[in-house]
Amino acid sequence: MHRTSQGVISGLAELGMPVNMQTIVLMSAVMIGAGVDYAVFLISRYHDYVKNGETSDQAVKHGLMSIGKVIAASAATVAVTFFTMVFTELEVFSSVGPAISVSIIVSFLAAVTLLPPSSYSPGDAAGSNHDPP
Repeated sequence: MHRTSQGVISGLAELGMPVNMQTIVLMSAVMIGAGVDYAVFLISRYHDYVKNGETSDQAVKHGLMSIGKVIAASAATVAVTFFTMVFTELEVFSSVGPAISVSIIVSFLAAVTLLPPSSYSPGDAAGSNHDPP
């Protein structure tokens, strides 16, 4: 996830976006915070659906349909907010803001694409919905 953001930022830097030393440090901190937050929301909702008797497959689908919208709205709000830092006079903020915006988008995409498949347990393939002993 972090390498993906770094790759996108490198590409944008080649196109002329300013990048400074603080960019990677702040980008890393924000990605960890946002990524954990999005994961907690998804996993919590997944467990709620499993506790209500749904299969893992159904729980993932329903979890993404319900909390996925909230996470998308949160990611969009935070990404737009950080992106607006491009208009500040201080160079450190005007270069870090768009980079953090990109990292938020990458964190969101990772949470909704990579986390759900990892929620499946081996028993799900056999139709079992029981916790291991």
